Amino acid sequence: MWIVSSGLLVVGLVAFAVMWQIAEHLPDSDRGKAQIDAIKYGLGIVAAAGAAVALLVSVRRQQLSEYSHRLELRRQEHTEKDAAARHVTDLYTKAVEQLGSADAAVRLGGLYALERVAQENPPQRQTIVDVICAYLRMPYAEPDRSRTSAASELPLTELPMARPAPAADDSRGALQELQVRLTAQRLLATHLRWRADDERSQPQPEGFWSDIDLDLTGARLIDWNLDFCRLRKGAFRNATFTGRVSSLSVRFTHTADFSGALFASSVEFAGARFFHDAIFEGASFAGTAGFSGAVFGGHAVFRGTLTGVAVFMVATFTGNAIFQSASTYRIALDHAMVTPRDSREDAWPQGWRLARDEPTIYPNHWGLIYEPPTEQVNRTRSQPSEMNERRRDRVEE
Repeated sequence: MWIVSSGLLVVGLVAFAVMWQIAEHLPDSDRGKAQIDAIKYGLGIVAAAGAAVALLVSVRRQQLSEYSHRLELRRQEHTEKDAAARHVTDLYTKAVEQLGSADAAVRLGGLYALERVAQENPPQRQTIVDVICAYLRMPYAEPDRSRTSAASELPLTELPMARPAPAADDSRGALQELQVRLTAQRLLATHLRWRADDERSQPQPEGFWSDIDLDLTGARLIDWNLDFCRLRKGAFRNATFTGRVSSLSVRFTHTADFSGALFASSVEFAGARFFHDAIFEGASFAGTAGFSGAVFGGHAVFRGTLTGVAVFMVATFTGNAIFQSASTYRIALDHAMVTPRDSREDAWPQGWRLARDEPTIYPNHWGLIYEPPTEQVNRTRSQPSEMNERRRDRVEE
């Protein structure tokens, strides 16, 4: 715009000079009129240049005003984000402080506060899950709930009043801590629960937290339930599971590590899908380990696993299946399917064989696990007392 204005001014001056020179050579009768016309044209062009300059100044002023407005909006947005971040940090800090309270009710409030922060701030979800997992990893001695329940049913006159008060306080505190831990487990499962296979047409639950890792290494988990949950990685190394344990149709999109874990009762992984490696090396199952219909997308490692009854009926093994040195009273691999390939390095339990299936049954030529009739016997190991002793020691810790 400045160039246009300057150009108009130059053109006006040149036109005025040319017209004035022409007027100087005209007769006296026409000279005056020509000079007046030259002045008029020159002034008109100069006025146009001035108007262009004024317009340029106005446009520039408008641009500066808009830029200042955008800058102010950006500054305001940054201030609001900074205030929101400080608010989230304050809520998070206070909730974490509540988890360290000696009062169980305050700890419960801290858990629900963390849940609310995570629900409203997706980028903070993994951090908050890590805090809850760290809380569950802290040492905890499970109370004798049966003894406490029996004592609560006695008449007031028969209550053991002579029992020292600190012991009663310890028992009550352990029961309250149990409720806090059960709540923490339930909060995790609630937000990791996706949808069942027969509900694929339904939208994703609003409260579902995606791509979450759980690190519960060495944790003591009571009545653990991950039915229909979906998570990324799961680290349960040397964890102890007591009570009813159920993980029906659970989905692990990355590695699931249960090495050295102790399941003090039966556990169900029926319909589970392990998209990567499933590691149960050295795990102990006091009851039935149910993996019927489970799909192992990576390697399934049960090396050195101790179990009573293991059921893998209709399970699918895509990666290597390693049952080397697995001690079991009875194992069922009936109708389990295996992806056939030359690079397989399986180690099946004693007595079980891998054979290629007939294409009339499975067109993709899946391999099937079968047990020869001459080897269909219960393989009871000679160290049952050692297995039971190991389980008893872990449960009573």
